[in-house]
Amino acid sequence: MATLAAGRRVAAQLRDGPGGAPGAVRGLRRLLAAEAVGFGDLHGELVWAGRLPDPEEARRLAESALANDAKAAADGVVALPVHVRQELAGVLVVAGPVAPAAAREAALWVGEALERARMEESAAAAEQAELRALRAEISPHFVYNSLTTIASFVSSDPERARDLMLDFAEYTRHSLARHGEYTTVAGEFRAIEAYLALARAVLGDRLRVQLRIAPEILPVALPYLALQPVVENAVQHGVELSGGSGLVQVSGEADGSDCVITVEDDGPGMDPEYAAAVLAGRGTPGTSVSSTSTAGCAPSSDPVTASSSRPPSAPAPGWCCACRGSSREWWSRDGGGDGVNAPAGVRGLRVLAVDDVAPALEELRRLLRESPGVADVRVAGDPITALRLIQAGPLDAVFLDISMPGMNGLELASLLARMTDPPVVVFVTAYEEHAASAYGIGAVDYLLKPVSAERLAASLARVRRFAATPDAAPPPTPVDALAAVPVELGGRTRFVRRDEVRFVEAQGDYVRLHTPSGAHLVRIPISRLEEHWQHAGFSRVHRSYLLAVPAVRELRSDLSGGLLAHTDVGDVPVSRRHARELREHLLEAATRGAFEPPERR
Repeated sequence: MATLAAGRRVAAQLRDGPGGAPGAVRGLRRLLAAEAVGFGDLHGELVWAGRLPDPEEARRLAESALANDAKAAADGVVALPVHVRQELAGVLVVAGPVAPAAAREAALWVGEALERARMEESAAAAEQAELRALRAEISPHFVYNSLTTIASFVSSDPERARDLMLDFAEYTRHSLARHGEYTTVAGEFRAIEAYLALARAVLGDRLRVQLRIAPEILPVALPYLALQPVVENAVQHGVELSGGSGLVQVSGEADGSDCVITVEDDGPGMDPEYAAAVLAGRGTPGTSVSSTSTAGCAPSSDPVTASSSRPPSAPAPGWCCACRGSSREWWSRDGGGDGVNAPAGVRGLRVLAVDDVAPALEELRRLLRESPGVADVRVAGDPITALRLIQAGPLDAVFLDISMPGMNGLELASLLARMTDPPVVVFVTAYEEHAASAYGIGAVDYLLKPVSAERLAASLARVRRFAATPDAAPPPTPVDALAAVPVELGGRTRFVRRDEVRFVEAQGDYVRLHTPSGAHLVRIPISRLEEHWQHAGFSRVHRSYLLAVPAVRELRSDLSGGLLAHTDVGDVPVSRRHARELREHLLEAATRGAFEPPERR
């Protein structure tokens, strides 16, 4: 058993390439009971384990074996060529009283291990090439239809046109991601929602969509575009090409230690026997497979594997991939903020916007100027100008692009971090892959272009909490106000604890507190509860609703595309302007482990 285990370790070390050679030759020396063992490829120096009686002679024999592609031996030392697929790949040198047959078997074994390493490397390269090709495969037809639809709303419904442009930017950013091979379930679902919003705008009432996602799986890591192409296929073949209407359902939930994501459409499907033939490499590929597709999620270090337990045909299960993963802890360091009005007695923020692209800079300046609580907005078109403005006068925050000529935003932020009293830094960029580095430098937020007014408001709330404001009055000691709310029940007063409340519904000058024991009407404005309860995990998700984030069991969408947060006492509507912020709150709570496993609920 020990010999088999040692052999397995040697094979694994050889598959690691040159870096594993020292460990491999040590293992081979022990297995062969040799005085010394050496290995070298066609270009590198020999790697040795043990003592050689005559190193120069051993080196000469190795060169002879490589030059002649034949065994060379003298004075108890033998050099054997190593072949991979019948091609010379290196040389194995064995010194000491080792049987010739054992040395030959060792050389064959080394060759087979190297061959497996090459095959694995080729397979990995092919997977990466296929993934890169898939990322670049955005349908021109879909892009054209999307932009045409957006243009049609510019005059008739400008607000919807702007929302669709933000969705289009989200969709293309995710599809064209160039750095990193993994994203989170939250990132993939955000791109899926953007794609489906565009598809609904193009197809109108023909497309019905339902989304359901459990918040505890949002931080799970999975490969980029593991889900989005499946959803696009469901829309294209299940609805668009059929000429009629159809329903596409996407759901994600935890199943023990696994995460299971399902994509379904109610299209016509295909004959099961024909599907089986296509999957087996026979028949004509490219025909629609209307099916249930599941993706479970595994550690990001593990490859995604595909299998099919039976031929995919509606409604039978189809393509499956299983993976399990960890969270991206940098995704959302703070739960966001509600409201941007400066507190009474505190001056407005002084901010600097930095971007080398003039239209983007002008748009950011406009959004900042229109934001309540911002007193002064300055702009710089390059990092050097920005540095001069920062040194010239006090600033509370710098909204900083990353990709700029000369000095990029990360480098400028590193310089600012060395200042005695640096301004707060918020990165504003088109690329999400720099987020880890940005938070490592000390940024308080990371905005993706194009920036919405709602997302900027949440960012300004974070800035206000972190910004140094010397002329502001010191903040008062926080008081946990309204931790319990008095309610009247049958002529008696009782208190409803905040941690019992799942969500709050506004009804005029009153609010209704929804709890597992019932709903309680209280005369208090919802804005006051929001002010006192946001630090305790409550988030404004609608003008009429305040939601306890840890109470969310899953996110759902209705057939019209509206988003609902499901709790154990009812569903809460989530407005479009609050949807992104709620997802960030849920992601941050999930990374903290705030959600109980389904089996414990």
